[in-house]
Amino acid sequence: MTLVTTPLCGNAYSYKQRGHLISEYENGKPVRDYLWAAAEPLMQVKIKSNGTIGRTT
Repeated sequence: MTLVTTPLCGNAYSYKQRGHLISEYENGKPVRDYLWAAAEPLMQVKIKSNGTIGRTT
């Protein structure tokens, strides 16, 4: 897993070995996860500020 940060806005992004985006963070808190099946993105899971899962797309 690779973690890429953007210091000016406080965001961070986690990528798997094949370059698939798996998580987004704002100021150290998770805001979005991405689910993959092989090389195909399946869905995006939004994480609410209280830590619960919000609407998925």
